Amino acid sequence: MKAQADMYRADAVRATLAINQTVEQYSADQHAMNPTVQRAADLHTHLSNPHIPHPDKKFFHAECRPHSQMKPRNMSADKMPIVTLDLSDAEVKRRTGYPTMASFLSYLFIVCDGDITLLEQRNSSLTWLEEWFMHFEYKWGRTTARIWDVSKEYGPNSRGVEMIISSKYSIELKARQRWPMYASYEEDKQLRKGKWNVKYANQRIVMWDMTNIDAYGFSDADLQRLTYSKYYNGNVFKGGVFTQLCGWIGTADLWPGGFSDTDYNRREGYLQRQENFANNDLVNETVLPFTNIYDKGYRAKMIAWKTGKQRVLQPVWAESDRRFGRNEALLTGSVATDRAGNERAVNVSKRAWFLSRGFAQNMSPKRMNDAWLTWYFQANFMFNLVL
Repeated sequence: MKAQADMYRADAVRATLAINQTVEQYSADQHAMNPTVQRAADLHTHLSNPHIPHPDKKFFHAECRPHSQMKPRNMSADKMPIVTLDLSDAEVKRRTGYPTMASFLSYLFIVCDGDITLLEQRNSSLTWLEEWFMHFEYKWGRTTARIWDVSKEYGPNSRGVEMIISSKYSIELKARQRWPMYASYEEDKQLRKGKWNVKYANQRIVMWDMTNIDAYGFSDADLQRLTYSKYYNGNVFKGGVFTQLCGWIGTADLWPGGFSDTDYNRREGYLQRQENFANNDLVNETVLPFTNIYDKGYRAKMIAWKTGKQRVLQPVWAESDRRFGRNEALLTGSVATDRAGNERAVNVSKRAWFLSRGFAQNMSPKRMNDAWLTWYFQANFMFNLVL
């Protein structure tokens, strides 16, 4: 009987593996299946560490044994949540910057790609909503500006807070990588205002500008030299900010402030990414290159032309005291007027106090760059369009 039972068990295992292999082969050629749907259909059979819920037990719950010389310890799992779904919209805006709880939850579904399990993933005894609120409240920086403040407000120690924030940044960065860097030509054309279709008909416009994140004076001579900027008269990190005519804004990586805007434009790599995007977003079966609108600080015409024959639109330079001609004055004024929207995008890119207060001692450069790259993605779902 035992041998027969073992034979039936082996046949069942082989059948399960065969079904799972068939599903993987067919789904690999099509679209990836949502993890939540996959688990609901009982097709996720290769989990190395499956989560086994215990509804009768509290998450990370521990009961302290009474002792005459020990003070009673308050466990976070035993406290009532300080953030719940019935929180008022005014309190949500005060803590995180989101106008409503609905907009806050909508962004969570976007960054988690609709995966409820990922949304509810926790790294502490706090609820999933408390952990997400902690992360965005710390990035917004109005109510809790320091890790110590976050720890006192929510309960976990500094190490636990760091772990929670890092895990949420990881989810946001993966969502940013899944989304295309730019809006497609058809999306941009349909969503932008009518005046742009008249002025820039059949053009793929993107406006670029540079902005700074202040930093403290480094004691190391090499770091001091790399980060000091004569233009900003101090130690800074610099990053590019772009805006499309439909209002979609974005950022490129932070670089040390010692690099010029021209070096950043030539070496950061966003021109190559724009070329790849245009090659995959054909317009009437032809490649429509980007037209980059810069200010006078860039020397970008040659490198843009070499990178996918992209175009450059800038205000006209006037040599010495030479006066502008009629056409030059109109072009300069037109470009300066259009770039006002990109200046508003620069303001939005530093609206989080974690970024605007600058890079201080003992801060993590990686976390600062993560905040810089994810904040613009988040801001597109928080604020009104800049154009």
